[in-house]
Amino acid sequence: MRAFSDGLLRWFRESSIGNMLTDLITYLGMMRLERRRVRSDLIETFKITKGMYDINKEVFFELDDSGRRGHEQKLFKNRFRLDIRKSVFSNRVVNDWNSLSSQCVNTF
Repeated sequence: MRAFSDGLLRWFRESSIGNMLTDLITYLGMMRLERRRVRSDLIETFKITKGMYDINKEVFFELDDSGRRGHEQKLFKNRFRLDIRKSVFSNRVVNDWNSLSSQCVNTF
């Protein structure tokens, strides 16, 4: 099923309709779906790590204590064999969160 959807998506991007929609999205100044999803994931991660929600952040994230460069709130990325676990929110957002600057993460 995934191969079919990937092929359909590739066809759509290469077709004239896909090009027109891409041009329209650019012209209107809208963000693509992938960028909107990453942005909203980062906002939710910020809220969870700063305690804005009444939930335990250890349920979602594990802090990386290895002393790497960057900000102090780097998240540890778990490794999974199954592809379905790789796309879960708490694992999907780790790379983007860890690439943020300390100025952005330590705001608030």
